[in-house]
Amino acid sequence: MIYYNKQIRFKKKNLKLRLAPQHLMQNNKVQIQKLVRYFMVIFYLTISYFANAQGSIVNLNVANYKLDVYLPSSYSENKTYPVVYFNDGQMLFQNGQTIALREKLDKLIANHQIEPVIVVGIYADFERTATYVPYNDAYIAQNDFLFEPKAKKYAKELTQKIIPFIDKKYSTNKTRNGRAIFGFSHGGLNATWLLFNYPKYFSMAAALSPSYWVANHQIFEEAKKFQPSSKIWFDIGTAEWNYYVPMIEPLLQVGAIYGKNVFYYEVPNGTHQASSWANRIHYPLLLFAGEEILQPRTMETLVEVIPSQSRKNVYFQRLNPIVTLSNGVKYSLANQAKYKLLNPEDGKIFKDGRFEFYTGKNLEVKVNYLNLENSLTIDFTAVEGQK
Repeated sequence: MIYYNKQIRFKKKNLKLRLAPQHLMQNNKVQIQKLVRYFMVIFYLTISYFANAQGSIVNLNVANYKLDVYLPSSYSENKTYPVVYFNDGQMLFQNGQTIALREKLDKLIANHQIEPVIVVGIYADFERTATYVPYNDAYIAQNDFLFEPKAKKYAKELTQKIIPFIDKKYSTNKTRNGRAIFGFSHGGLNATWLLFNYPKYFSMAAALSPSYWVANHQIFEEAKKFQPSSKIWFDIGTAEWNYYVPMIEPLLQVGAIYGKNVFYYEVPNGTHQASSWANRIHYPLLLFAGEEILQPRTMETLVEVIPSQSRKNVYFQRLNPIVTLSNGVKYSLANQAKYKLLNPEDGKIFKDGRFEFYTGKNLEVKVNYLNLENSLTIDFTAVEGQK
């Protein structure tokens, strides 16, 4: 430190710099130790500050919709930010049955897992079902005599009023590549429908436990509108089971690539609840705002015995190969894996991972995907014991 002072005096002879009181400079070794400790404290306090920096929540009203807007702690008008529009915004940040999204965003951003993003939570009102559902459905109409699909009206207000307002008020990425639409349940169905029908506005949709069953899975027919430059995440919990694997093939037929811009996840023990969605919401966030070049790292194949949600004593026996990407995102392979049954006389493995026993003997299976392979035994007794 004395050397540093001399250098300053050498360059600017008239400058007298004193880094500490004179009595502390008498013992150079002591002084250096104290300064080192001082800078270490400053360093750790700085790291702690940024690690615990909390984004802010702004409450707005636009076009008769209540909005909660998350701004990252580093928000600056000198930068532009991608925006995630979120159906059921009342479930994101407020107290109660929420997914505690602010804490998750803060952590992902602080750990440099995603770039700083803006999130716009759009509240649903008493007409939630009508607002989000784009199709007539006999079951819904039977349980809600006021039901009339209003998804097109909502889409118009979202694209012509809410998005322009947010783009004007905040420093956003105003291209489609800078916008995503997320949702749960009916909101997830709506997010998917918006991606298919309004690709000018959104480059990605994330649908957690979506209501794809509406109108006899009519959303599967609309998958042909998917643009290969877009990205979609959809999932379903095994404790709320619906069979959504058929969504995959029409997406691939229009040029999508599984594991690159199409991701499907069969969530082990996942339920139709906020607590379950909270446990996996970071996956689609990582796909939207995280690193772009991803590699499959590991694969684990689970044996699932899923009870039917509508019929007693009916079970779906499935293999669920789950890939983990280099950024930690998990997704299921379903009909994208290759299954080989080593003792075909004792059972059958279908292309989508379903299996059945012929003889009551265990099944020996190999599962392959790219350069990943699992070998496993499907235990007949264990499977029957779960029924």
